[in-house]
Amino acid sequence: MGCRKHNEEEDCYYQPAWRTCDSYDIPPTEYLLTSTIVSTDLYPIQLDIYTRTLVFGKGSLYDTFYQDSSWQTYILPEGRYTAEIQFSNDSIVEEEFRVYSGIHEYCEGTCYTINNDEINMQDPG
Repeated sequence: MGCRKHNEEEDCYYQPAWRTCDSYDIPPTEYLLTSTIVSTDLYPIQLDIYTRTLVFGKGSLYDTFYQDSSWQTYILPEGRYTAEIQFSNDSIVEEEFRVYSGIHEYCEGTCYTINNDEINMQDPG
């Protein structure tokens, strides 16, 4: 990516100009999930969020949300999740997602970048 400036006395690198930090020194605790649901079902539509992903075995139910429109956001703690909807035609749609922060150490301090996620779920029926 090019040369980064190094501080010999503190043995650290300065934050590059292209790096944007969402917070410094204190890690974020909340992340946004943006959910889009396309369906002919009437809203609200029940959206179940489970801990863990399908690959590792869907975990326990984290929370149930009732989405009032085709697009909505939810606040979650850092983690890996599976979203699940059972539509009125009995079809079930699942999608994995992850919300997390990236950590970068610089002379200016610890830089956290927030990685939110989006899910797009469509009724297959």
